[in-house]
Amino acid sequence: MPLYYANGAVILENGKTYRIQESFPDYPAMVTQLAPLYRDLKAERDGSCWTITAEGDTAKKILTAVLPEISNEVAQTQAVQAWVQLEGLSVKQINVSVDGTLNNDLTLHVDISMDNITTYADFDVPDAVVEAAASISEDLPVITEDALMLFAAWQQWKQQENKAADISLNADCGPVVVEQKLKFYARQSIYCISKDALALYWNGERTIRQDGSAASDNEQKLADMAKLMDIAYLACQDADFTKDEQQGVVSYTVQLDSSTMHSIATVIAPESGKLDMTLSSGSITVRIAEGRISGFSFTCEGHVKVVVLDAKAAIFGNIEMSDDTIEIPETVKAALQ
Repeated sequence: MPLYYANGAVILENGKTYRIQESFPDYPAMVTQLAPLYRDLKAERDGSCWTITAEGDTAKKILTAVLPEISNEVAQTQAVQAWVQLEGLSVKQINVSVDGTLNNDLTLHVDISMDNITTYADFDVPDAVVEAAASISEDLPVITEDALMLFAAWQQWKQQENKAADISLNADCGPVVVEQKLKFYARQSIYCISKDALALYWNGERTIRQDGSAASDNEQKLADMAKLMDIAYLACQDADFTKDEQQGVVSYTVQLDSSTMHSIATVIAPESGKLDMTLSSGSITVRIAEGRISGFSFTCEGHVKVVVLDAKAAIFGNIEMSDDTIEIPETVKAALQ
């Protein structure tokens, strides 16, 4: 999940803005914090690789700048070592190793790796971020540890090269009833969703069947079910949630606005868009175990007018992440890669 910094605030890609708290790294200020410490560093060179060592108070200051969230739990920092790989006069890779002792006398060891370092960045800043940066107020909410845990879990999921999930969906909206059980995969930048004997593949540009032929419009609607992942991801960025923890699983429940509920209904039951339906309440609950998203579920409820009668409208879904894998057929690779 990309984070943007401006005027002492951190901004999410949807424009949600937070004040930086002490336990959250202030990356724009980090260079200013670390630069004065260079006088107390020991440096050795071996070809194009420099080994830089800091000890004692200097090591503690570096740890505080880089990992403020654990700095208060560290009783002693024995040493910080950094290996800096150069290519000409450019830094290409930095590996940092930290050793110390925590307040409870346990040993501390942290490894940090920064690869593919460049002196420029070519990326577009979302309009929502630009607008938020131009109107930052002093009365901002503080980004919390729970919000960071939720964001980090989504980032871990999105960065996985191979993904898999079991999807169960139900919609009861008067004349529109849907019950679906699907399997979702992502591998080598190719996505797949399957139901019974049908498997559809896409790469963000085109959707095809297993034999390489183009998917029909109705089949495309099936592939669109995967959009539920993105809808949940964006909904969680509002970070207005409640927390529950049971047996090592942390659950974050986010209340949904009408626009998000409409998006969910449109994906699961496209025909519901033709109904006189109002969804009045809904939520998404994301389950996290050991820092990873194990699954999420959602509910949307309201009513639908059928002729002159009001009927209950309800949409439910559950998505369980799994470690299953899939082999992409050669015909699909040839068509999409």
